[in-house]
Amino acid sequence: MTRRGKVGTARGVGLLQAVVTLETSRQLSKAGLSPRQVADLQSIRPPKQVVAGPVGNTGRVGVGVAVGIVLHMALMLAGTAIATTVAMEKSTRISEVLLAILRPSQVLVGTVMAVGTATLVQLLVAGHTSGRRGAGH
Repeated sequence: MTRRGKVGTARGVGLLQAVVTLETSRQLSKAGLSPRQVADLQSIRPPKQVVAGPVGNTGRVGVGVAVGIVLHMALMLAGTAIATTVAMEKSTRISEVLLAILRPSQVLVGTVMAVGTATLVQLLVAGHTSGRRGAGH
């Protein structure tokens, strides 16, 4: 221990690993595993970590982030549209008429497919128009 109450880095990691190993062994034994099974499980080594290097083209990173944000927004809007559509069907009693003819799963699948298709078309149109603007047309 140092004066500040912290363990040195190398000793601290070793100590932490020992504590985790002992606690894991205890929990596995408590769960009913034999000592041999516990030893077999603890002999498995984690996969080698891959270190990613610096980004060569920051423009590609920006595009990736933008695409991620657009997809996230599209999924959020589609989910909201599905919830709104189902609520509207229930409030106007359309669902009662549909449920007299169809199974509930069919009504839900139909609603999700319809709203999903409309969202996909909106994304395609938005992507097409933004692609044309970026191309200088």
